[in-house]
Amino acid sequence: MTRSIPPSLALVLLLSACGAGEVAGPAGPATAGPATAGSATAAPATEQPSRDEPPVPTASAEAVTTTLTLTGEGLPEGVYTIRVEAAGRSVVSTRQLDGTPVILDLGDIDPADVGVVSIRAGADEVGSPLLSGTVVDGIGTLTVPLPVDLSGASGQYILATPTNGSDSDERSGIWYVLIPRAPGLVLPALPAEWVYEGWVTIDGVDVTTGRFHDPAGPDDFDGFSGDQGGPPLPGEDFLVDAPPGTTFPVDLVGMTTFVTIEPAVDTDPGPSGLTVLSGQIPSDATDHTVLDLASTVDALPTITVQVS
Repeated sequence: MTRSIPPSLALVLLLSACGAGEVAGPAGPATAGPATAGSATAAPATEQPSRDEPPVPTASAEAVTTTLTLTGEGLPEGVYTIRVEAAGRSVVSTRQLDGTPVILDLGDIDPADVGVVSIRAGADEVGSPLLSGTVVDGIGTLTVPLPVDLSGASGQYILATPTNGSDSDERSGIWYVLIPRAPGLVLPALPAEWVYEGWVTIDGVDVTTGRFHDPAGPDDFDGFSGDQGGPPLPGEDFLVDAPPGTTFPVDLVGMTTFVTIEPAVDTDPGPSGLTVLSGQIPSDATDHTVLDLASTVDALPTITVQVS
C-alpha cells in the first residue's frame, strides 16, 4: 500500500539535503563574488612584501700608524728635541737619548710625506740643530749641518799656567798655542750660529776651556784662571772655582782634552758630542812642550732614520 508524504515533512527533508544555512535559489548563471567564510573556493594568494636581509658586518680597517725609528751613537746621553717635517705638518718630541733606538709615533702621517728630521740638544727648540737630514723613500741619515770643510782639521797645545805667573802649577793649564806664541788649532772660522769649545775631562767631569769662533783669537771664558793675563788665544788655567767633582789646581797629565762644535745659542752646558779634535795628555808630558791633537772629524756622529 502506498503512503503519501505530508507536505510539511517534505519541506524539512528538502532543507536538510541543501545543508544548514543554505537556501536554494532559482537556477541561473553562476556569478563570481567574494569568497565567504566556509566557502570551498580558496582566496587568491597575495604577494608578500620582500624584506632585505641586514648586511653582514665586516671587520673595520685598523687605523694606520706611521713610526719613525732613529738608530745610531755618538751624541752624549741626555735630553734632545726631535723635529719631523712632513708635507706642511710637524711632529716635535722631547726624548732621552742613550745610544739605543728611539721610536716616534707619527700618527696618520703618510710615510711618503716625511721630509726633514732634525735633533737639538735640550728640551727646548733653541739654537741650531746638532744633526739634520732628509728622508727619501723612508730612509735618511742625519749629519752635522755645517757649511765649512773640516777635512783639514788639526791641532796642538801646551801645558802652562800663564795667569798665575811662571813656575807655578804649570801642568794645571792648557793652551791651544805653539811656541813661540801662535795659533795651535787649524780649523776654519765658523759662521755666527756655531762656535768651537775646548774641554778637558778632569776626574770624569768635562770642564770647559772656553768658546770661540776663530781659533786665531781669544775664547770667551777665563773663570778658572788666575788674575794675570793669558795669551789672546784659546785656553784656560784650572786654578780657582773648581766645578763640583773636581779640585784645582790639578795635574792634567793622563787626562783627555778635546775640541767640539757647539750651537752658538745653547741651553746645554755639556759637550755636544760633535768632537773635531781630541787627544790624551801623555802621562810623561812636560809643561811648555807642544803636544798633538788628532782629527776626529771622520767619527762625527750620524743617526739613521727609517720610516714605516
